[in-house]
Amino acid sequence: SGAYVPFQAVATQNQTAGRGRMGRSWENPPGLGFAMSIALPVLAGASNVGLHSLLVGSAVLSFLRRQGASKAQMKWPNDILVGGRKISGILCEMTPSGFVVAGIGINLFHAENQLPIQESTSLAVEGVHVDDVHEFTHDLVQSLAKVWAAAENSDAKWSKLLSPSIGTLGERVKVVETQVHSWEGLAEGLNDDGHLLVRSFQDGILRTVVAADVLHLRQ
Repeated sequence: SGAYVPFQAVATQNQTAGRGRMGRSWENPPGLGFAMSIALPVLAGASNVGLHSLLVGSAVLSFLRRQGASKAQMKWPNDILVGGRKISGILCEMTPSGFVVAGIGINLFHAENQLPIQESTSLAVEGVHVDDVHEFTHDLVQSLAKVWAAAENSDAKWSKLLSPSIGTLGERVKVVETQVHSWEGLAEGLNDDGHLLVRSFQDGILRTVVAADVLHLRQ
């Protein structure tokens, strides 16, 4: 459907057929999680969907910190973690009509034993109570609109704009390219396409990671 309106959002607490990265399914018991799709205008300075996804992530990160999840961190390219456990995931797609449709999933009310996957957490587990989901949705949409306006008016390179948000930078990471091929290194930065720059421990070469699962290694 090409008739998108900027910052028009659809939110639900009952997602039954979500999609995660690499075709994984993302489902939540009814009423515990939060899922939103929002139409965002493609930004002139951003060359690809990955940059838009990083920008959505940085907006969600600052929003969740303001809600009270002060220790939240962004894991490249599109997960928000608290204490190494996933609290939110983001998936963006570009449409031919000049919009990015961002799907944002946030664990809200799960108790520890209701979490969808191991190594995940929720706002409730982190001690943050959401009183009003409508207000929560409204504030999240406003946060995205503000970040979009700031990005449109920024002359800074995207890598500079985004780098402060990304907790992966400076971390020792494992880059999982396929089920049988992975390697480890230090995440040193982003390039201007939003790809992760990782210096391999094995040979000291700085490699560009375009699409792979990146895991933070325990320190």
